[in-house]
Amino acid sequence: MGAAWLLLKLVHELAHGLVCKRYHGEVREMGLVFILFAPLAYVDVTSCWRFPSRWQRIHVAAAGMYVELALAGLAALVWARTDSESMAHLLHNLILMASISTILFNANPLMRFDGYYILSDLLQIPNLYSAGGEYVRQIGRWLFFGTPSDAPQILGFRGWITRCYGLAAAAWRVAICVSLVVTASVMFKGAGILLGIAGVACWFGQPLLRMLRNLYFRFHESRHTFARAIVVTGVLAGSVWAGLVWIPWPGTISAPVVVEYTDMSIVRSRISGFFRRIHVTDGQRVEAGQLLLELRNDDLENERRDLQLAIQQAGVRRRVAMDDRDAARAQVEIRNQLALEQRLVEVQRQYDGLQVRAPVAGRIVARDLKNGIGTYVTAGQRLLAVGDESRKELIVAISQDDVDEVLTRVGLPARFRIGARLAQYGTLDRVDPRATSKLPHPAMSAAAGGVLAVSPVEQEDGSSSVELLEPRFKAVIALPATTCQQLSCGQRGHAILAWSSDSFGQHVWGRFSKWLDQRLKAMRD
Repeated sequence: MGAAWLLLKLVHELAHGLVCKRYHGEVREMGLVFILFAPLAYVDVTSCWRFPSRWQRIHVAAAGMYVELALAGLAALVWARTDSESMAHLLHNLILMASISTILFNANPLMRFDGYYILSDLLQIPNLYSAGGEYVRQIGRWLFFGTPSDAPQILGFRGWITRCYGLAAAAWRVAICVSLVVTASVMFKGAGILLGIAGVACWFGQPLLRMLRNLYFRFHESRHTFARAIVVTGVLAGSVWAGLVWIPWPGTISAPVVVEYTDMSIVRSRISGFFRRIHVTDGQRVEAGQLLLELRNDDLENERRDLQLAIQQAGVRRRVAMDDRDAARAQVEIRNQLALEQRLVEVQRQYDGLQVRAPVAGRIVARDLKNGIGTYVTAGQRLLAVGDESRKELIVAISQDDVDEVLTRVGLPARFRIGARLAQYGTLDRVDPRATSKLPHPAMSAAAGGVLAVSPVEQEDGSSSVELLEPRFKAVIALPATTCQQLSCGQRGHAILAWSSDSFGQHVWGRFSKWLDQRLKAMRD
């Protein structure tokens, strides 16, 4: 994947150079730069700035993304026709890298990549990045020192676009710098903290030194601007701090849910045997007493036939004894026949158990039922389940961070959404008192299309299963009968259980701490 990514970037930069040459431009050099030890290709096509047509300049800027999208389309055609799982995996990721990733990265106009140059030429605003940055610096000088702007103003709609662009690009630069520093700090199993410190020094150290030097000169030369800067800085810092501490986070506490039957009727085998016939399918509606499947037990069938034959023979011997007027022998045969008939009743009851019938009306719940023909089941083994369509509930998996808030909502209405349906309401019935790594429902696993991350584990009997990476609390939302009829067992969705009580700062810090802990743990592992 690393080689494929590097090759894509080389092709991307080659496309810029080739289109530049196509319009008789000069390509001076091409090479690699390293950002956080990751190689990035580059090509010098600055000669295209002298092209008389802005569309030629736009073609040069868009060439890399154009070629990558073409490669993504070609990879999609091959991916649809390959039978190799490893090749399909490689092509799938290649499609994502050459389409979504390159669009999100290169087409972003807030950084000086392809999207910026395309936007600048489309708007016909040269040096948009520099002009927007100068506007942000003017605002800073006016706000902190009261210095009026002496730079020429861009008038009209281009002026508004430049100002908005400058503010957005400044915010984006800060976000990118912080993200790169955080990413670097968790690299190399924690040793990247030194790299993160170096990044902070490079990106924020020099501007901070210039600001301190400016404040030093103003302290000696213009005390009123120095005082203004200190007061404005204090007011802004206090406002930000108060906002982080007092402004409540507007989010809600949500959790994944899965529709499940309430108290399903489990159908178990009353006798050991082999699957002989299956008369139903998963999800089929059945009535009480309807035949579901048939088992076969040769030993039981042979014993039943032997008992029937033995009863007939005992009856013949009884009649012969009565014809011979041998009362004692006739009484023995009568008792023997009664004992055989009682045994036949028991065997017949077991034999009838080979025909499995629905205990209640409902819908069949059984996985891969059709492939069970010929398999052996033991007495008491679960065969399938029958769920009542009018009795369903929602299985909820609650995060450990949210359980305290959710516990206060037990017995109160809970809003949920299943798929694309409109929001509906149920009642939060109960919350299990202990967290567990066991999946509350198989459909919640990320391996089955759910949202909960799982890891494989080996059981004591040698079988494999999965468990949650982070333990969760299981809860149940009771549903009204009218809602039950509208939902199908196994459908996934999410529930809104409560409003968050955290402040904005607490929420951001909690999410950041959790993310950092996960990254550090992954690096250690």
